[in-house]
Amino acid sequence: MKLFGIFRRRATTTIQSKAGLAPLLGLLAIMAISFAVTPLRAGFEEGWDAYQRGDFTTAINEWKPLATAGDTRAQFNLGVLFDQGKGVPLNRIAAVHWWRKAAEGGFASAQHNLANSLIAGDGVAQDYGAAIDWLKQASSLGLARSKYTLGKMYAFGLGVEADKTLSMRWIVEAAEAGNLAAQYNAAKMYRDGDGVAQDYREAVKWYRLAAEAGYGKAQAGLAQRYAAGEGIGKDLVQALMWTTLAANQGLGRAVTAREDLLATMSSDEIAAADGLVKIRAAAAD
Repeated sequence: MKLFGIFRRRATTTIQSKAGLAPLLGLLAIMAISFAVTPLRAGFEEGWDAYQRGDFTTAINEWKPLATAGDTRAQFNLGVLFDQGKGVPLNRIAAVHWWRKAAEGGFASAQHNLANSLIAGDGVAQDYGAAIDWLKQASSLGLARSKYTLGKMYAFGLGVEADKTLSMRWIVEAAEAGNLAAQYNAAKMYRDGDGVAQDYREAVKWYRLAAEAGYGKAQAGLAQRYAAGEGIGKDLVQALMWTTLAANQGLGRAVTAREDLLATMSSDEIAAADGLVKIRAAAAD
């Protein structure tokens, strides 16, 4: 697992996910953790500064005493460094050790990483049931990516009895919290009537939210809805625009869909779609 980068600034420490649980899904979310200003803070700041300049050995030397003293931020960060092999030999068992300590201290992102490790059997024996428990704890603290993962666990029946209705509930909660993968999956579930009554309009809503944020699969899904006129008026110009945006990210099925659309559209429609793509590209710059 390639997991977390580490960010800090005065009143909060923010930790951002870079990836997710192997083989099921990729996850992206942000969680801010408040902490009191104490004499231990200087060591954490110095560790952060060392991490920023790529001096991982110094970062470990600064954070390890804090972690040993029970600082959950430092425990979590040590887990990241062991997981990534930065400043130390890569050691997933040690990563899990430090994440478990931080998780037991109530650190949501560590609870999520520990759950991922338990799901993958990476650095620890595979245990879906224990993973569910940690995901629920992290979800109760508001971590959207844990809610999304719970939704997937219920969908596949891993550690729990398969339940598409509960899967949908957790995925929608994550989607409402802004998790792009969850928004895309909520769209698909509404499209297919999977765990919820089929509703193309709701599908379009969730596709659009993720698509506007640049999520390629959602852009391709929204394009298909425009092309078919499902949940929204049929509009080949919009379909081509969204398909092109997804294809520009290297999404193979979008490349194929774009070729199919081009074969059926007039030169004026194609020019209009290209103009919309250029407008969006200019706005992004």
